[in-house]
Amino acid sequence: MRLLQQELDGAGIRSKSWVSTSGRRWGGKPLARGALYTMLRNRIYRGQIVHKDQHYPGEHEPIIDEPLWEEVQAKLAANAASGDGERRLNPSLLAGLLYDGKGIT
Repeated sequence: MRLLQQELDGAGIRSKSWVSTSGRRWGGKPLARGALYTMLRNRIYRGQIVHKDQHYPGEHEPIIDEPLWEEVQAKLAANAASGDGERRLNPSLLAGLLYDGKGIT
């Protein structure tokens, strides 16, 4: 995901930008990793709609074919599973390293 983010940033691809009625400018920033994950999992690109965790055929044409969709989803799943799990076991960087006077973390 980091490499995709860098490539998009290098190509000048930014988030949607707009100007409010008061003249304030919004958006137009580099795409965040979280936004990229959301986009890559969005079934609208497959011509589907989602309602209550169920997906249904939409009335719009897909812009991504099934083989590419499956390849991307497999890579996302593999990347998620390839972590060492340390962060999930100890969500705080100092968890298990700091103790009080009684030896309690």
